[in-house]
Amino acid sequence: MYTETSFEGKVALVTGSGNGIGYAIGLKLMELGAKVIFHYHSQNEKLLQLQHIYGNDQCHVVQADFSSSGDVLRMFSDAWQWQDKIDILVNNAALIDPVSSITKISEDDLQKTMQINFFAPFLLMKMLLENSQNTGEIIRIASISSIAVKYSGSPQMVHYMASKAALESGTLALAKHSSSSILANVLRVGVTNTDAHQRLGRDDLSERESLIPIGRAAEPEEIADVVIFLVSPLNTYLTGAIVPVAGGE
Repeated sequence: MYTETSFEGKVALVTGSGNGIGYAIGLKLMELGAKVIFHYHSQNEKLLQLQHIYGNDQCHVVQADFSSSGDVLRMFSDAWQWQDKIDILVNNAALIDPVSSITKISEDDLQKTMQINFFAPFLLMKMLLENSQNTGEIIRIASISSIAVKYSGSPQMVHYMASKAALESGTLALAKHSSSSILANVLRVGVTNTDAHQRLGRDDLSERESLIPIGRAAEPEEIADVVIFLVSPLNTYLTGAIVPVAGGE
């Protein structure tokens, strides 16, 4: 059972946490006692409000453009120096940019999507492993993937699916390589009620929701609850797993 101090003394970095699933994860971690680094790319209004409420000692806000590896390195350095450690990493930041058809996917689409969705989080995991060696602490990692990887996605999203498949492989390889010091898992998330659907022009999700066995989309807080277990002290043995959080899909 979690209490308000379940994560006391723990420092968490949550990428892509300006809103949606990442915001819900970061907020829940703070409510349970963690010190949280919220990463954002362009939206930070809600994060500044959180920082005002929780204070600079518990809430740290960092900006980075994951399309630049240099920015990823700079952000990690900033995040690490805040408390001189990171115990928890949640790889949530992602680029979703569908095209009209598979023949319209450009080399730039492939490179940018792979950079943001795989190269950046893999660099973060690699740097976390390097900086945390010989500390004696268990590092917990949760990488957010998509249930669509199970079905190879749509032709319009093949670059996104490929990047998420790469993230899954990288996370599971890390879990196997560092099993004595890192518990790393993947969540395959299904349709979730966030503003991403509006940005992508999907105003009516009823048809898509009808395909979900539970019959509805998830709320961001429901995804956060699963992440909380995976990165909590209650998880002492689950690693290298792909956990579907998709209402039965």
